[in-house]
Amino acid sequence: EGLIDTVSDHGLVRAARKHGLTAESVSALGELAAGEGGESGEARAILRDRALALGRVVGTVSAVLRPDTVVLAGQAFTDHPKYLPDVLAGSREVAVAGRAPALRVSTAGRRIQEQAAMAVALDRLCADPEAVLSVGARPGGEESRQKSSPKSGFAA
Repeated sequence: EGLIDTVSDHGLVRAARKHGLTAESVSALGELAAGEGGESGEARAILRDRALALGRVVGTVSAVLRPDTVVLAGQAFTDHPKYLPDVLAGSREVAVAGRAPALRVSTAGRRIQEQAAMAVALDRLCADPEAVLSVGARPGGEESRQKSSPKSGFAA
Protein backbone atom coordinates (compact mmCIF):
# COMPACT_ATOMS: atom_id res chain seq x y z
CA GLU A 1 0.00 0.00 0.00
CA GLY A 2 1.14 3.49 -0.82
CA LEU A 3 0.72 6.79 0.96
CA ILE A 4 -2.50 7.68 -0.88
CA ASP A 5 -4.04 4.35 0.17
CA THR A 6 -3.30 5.24 3.79
CA VAL A 7 -4.21 8.93 3.94
CA SER A 8 -6.87 9.67 1.30
CA ASP A 9 -10.57 9.62 2.07
CA HIS A 10 -11.10 6.84 -0.49
CA GLY A 11 -8.22 4.88 1.00
CA LEU A 12 -9.68 5.16 4.48
CA VAL A 13 -13.08 3.94 3.31
CA ARG A 14 -11.41 1.01 1.49
CA ALA A 15 -9.46 0.16 4.64
CA ALA A 16 -12.68 0.27 6.65
CA ARG A 17 -14.37 -2.14 4.22
CA LYS A 18 -11.32 -4.39 4.26
CA HIS A 19 -11.71 -4.65 8.06
CA GLY A 20 -15.43 -5.31 7.76
CA LEU A 21 -16.52 -1.87 8.97
CA THR A 22 -19.70 -0.28 7.67
CA ALA A 23 -18.26 3.25 7.28
CA GLU A 24 -18.98 4.75 3.86
CA SER A 25 -17.20 8.04 4.59
CA VAL A 26 -14.40 9.39 6.75
CA SER A 27 -17.02 11.13 8.91
CA ALA A 28 -18.75 7.78 9.50
CA LEU A 29 -15.37 6.21 10.29
CA GLY A 30 -14.75 8.98 12.83
CA GLU A 31 -18.14 8.29 14.41
CA LEU A 32 -17.31 4.57 14.65
CA ALA A 33 -13.95 5.42 16.23
CA ALA A 34 -15.69 7.57 18.84
CA GLY A 35 -18.06 4.75 19.78
CA GLU A 36 -17.72 1.96 22.26
CA GLY A 37 -18.56 -1.06 20.08
CA GLY A 38 -16.22 -3.71 18.74
CA GLU A 39 -15.74 -1.76 15.48
CA SER A 40 -14.40 1.30 17.30
CA GLY A 41 -10.95 -0.19 17.89
CA GLU A 42 -10.49 -0.99 14.19
CA ALA A 43 -11.75 2.47 13.20
CA ARG A 44 -9.35 4.14 15.65
CA ALA A 45 -6.45 2.05 14.29
CA ILE A 46 -7.22 3.16 10.70
CA LEU A 47 -7.34 6.85 11.72
CA ARG A 48 -4.21 6.45 13.82
CA ASP A 49 -2.34 4.87 10.87
CA ARG A 50 -3.32 7.86 8.74
CA ALA A 51 -2.14 10.31 11.40
CA LEU A 52 1.22 8.52 11.74
CA ALA A 53 1.69 8.46 7.93
CA LEU A 54 0.87 12.18 7.64
CA GLY A 55 3.27 12.87 10.49
CA ARG A 56 6.04 10.99 8.67
CA VAL A 57 5.41 13.13 5.60
CA VAL A 58 5.67 16.27 7.74
CA GLY A 59 8.89 14.93 9.23
CA THR A 60 10.38 14.12 5.82
CA VAL A 61 9.52 17.53 4.36
CA SER A 62 10.84 19.20 7.53
CA ALA A 63 14.13 17.32 7.23
CA VAL A 64 14.59 18.72 3.73
CA LEU A 65 13.27 22.28 4.17
CA ARG A 66 14.08 22.82 7.86
CA PRO A 67 11.23 25.24 8.66
CA ASP A 68 10.77 26.82 12.09
CA THR A 69 7.03 26.09 12.05
CA VAL A 70 4.76 23.76 10.07
CA VAL A 71 1.08 24.64 9.85
CA LEU A 72 -1.14 21.60 9.42
CA ALA A 73 -4.25 22.37 7.40
CA GLY A 74 -7.13 20.27 6.16
CA GLN A 75 -9.80 17.98 7.47
CA ALA A 76 -7.37 15.19 8.29
CA PHE A 77 -6.11 17.41 11.11
CA THR A 78 -9.04 19.65 11.99
CA ASP A 79 -11.77 16.99 11.96
CA HIS A 80 -9.78 14.49 14.02
CA PRO A 81 -7.84 16.44 16.68
CA LYS A 82 -7.70 13.34 18.90
CA TYR A 83 -5.04 11.93 16.53
CA LEU A 84 -2.74 14.99 16.55
CA PRO A 85 -0.40 13.31 19.06
CA ASP A 86 0.03 10.53 16.49
CA VAL A 87 0.85 13.12 13.80
CA LEU A 88 3.48 14.56 16.14
CA ALA A 89 4.87 11.10 16.91
CA GLY A 90 5.09 10.27 13.19
CA SER A 91 6.85 13.55 12.45
CA ARG A 92 9.44 12.84 15.13
CA GLU A 93 10.25 9.41 13.64
CA VAL A 94 12.20 11.21 10.91
CA ALA A 95 15.56 12.62 11.96
CA VAL A 96 15.74 16.40 11.47
CA ALA A 97 19.06 18.21 11.74
CA GLY A 98 18.84 20.84 14.45
CA ARG A 99 15.62 21.65 16.24
CA ALA A 100 12.42 19.99 15.05
CA PRO A 101 9.83 22.51 13.79
CA ALA A 102 6.88 23.56 15.89
CA LEU A 103 3.63 22.06 14.61
CA ARG A 104 0.48 24.17 14.55
CA VAL A 105 -3.00 23.38 13.32
CA SER A 106 -4.72 25.87 11.04
CA THR A 107 -7.75 27.53 12.52
CA ALA A 108 -9.32 27.82 9.06
CA GLY A 109 -10.98 24.44 9.51
CA ARG A 110 -13.30 23.46 6.68
CA ARG A 111 -12.74 26.83 4.98
CA ILE A 112 -9.12 26.06 4.04
CA GLN A 113 -9.96 25.13 0.41
CA GLU A 114 -12.07 28.28 0.05
CA GLN A 115 -9.20 30.41 1.35
CA ALA A 116 -6.72 28.72 -0.99
CA ALA A 117 -9.01 29.42 -3.96
CA MET A 118 -9.29 33.07 -2.94
CA ALA A 119 -5.49 33.34 -2.72
CA VAL A 120 -5.13 32.00 -6.26
CA ALA A 121 -7.87 34.29 -7.53
CA LEU A 122 -6.26 37.35 -5.94
CA ASP A 123 -2.70 36.48 -7.01
CA ARG A 124 -2.72 38.65 -10.14
CA LEU A 125 -4.31 41.57 -8.33
CA CYS A 126 -1.65 41.47 -5.63
CA ALA A 127 1.20 40.99 -8.10
CA ASP A 128 0.24 43.84 -10.45
CA PRO A 129 -2.78 45.86 -9.26
CA GLU A 130 -2.32 48.64 -11.84
CA ALA A 131 -2.54 46.19 -14.73
CA VAL A 132 -5.61 44.52 -13.29
CA LEU A 133 -7.38 47.79 -12.62
CA SER A 134 -6.46 49.46 -15.90
CA VAL A 135 -9.11 49.74 -18.61
CA GLY A 136 -7.31 47.38 -21.00
CA ALA A 137 -7.04 44.65 -18.41
CA ARG A 138 -10.78 44.26 -17.82
CA PRO A 139 -12.12 40.72 -18.11
CA GLY A 140 -12.77 39.86 -21.73
CA GLY A 141 -10.49 42.63 -23.04
CA GLU A 142 -7.77 41.71 -25.55
CA GLU A 143 -4.99 42.81 -23.20
CA SER A 144 -6.28 40.64 -20.34
CA ARG A 145 -6.11 37.49 -22.49
CA GLN A 146 -2.52 38.18 -23.54
CA LYS A 147 -1.04 39.44 -20.31
CA SER A 148 0.45 37.00 -17.82
CA SER A 149 0.84 37.38 -14.11
CA PRO A 150 4.51 38.10 -13.41
CA LYS A 151 4.37 35.98 -10.26
CA SER A 152 2.57 32.88 -11.44
CA GLY A 153 3.22 32.89 -15.19
CA PHE A 154 -0.39 31.91 -15.94
CA ALA A 155 -2.40 33.85 -18.48
CA ALA A 156 -5.34 35.79 -17.06
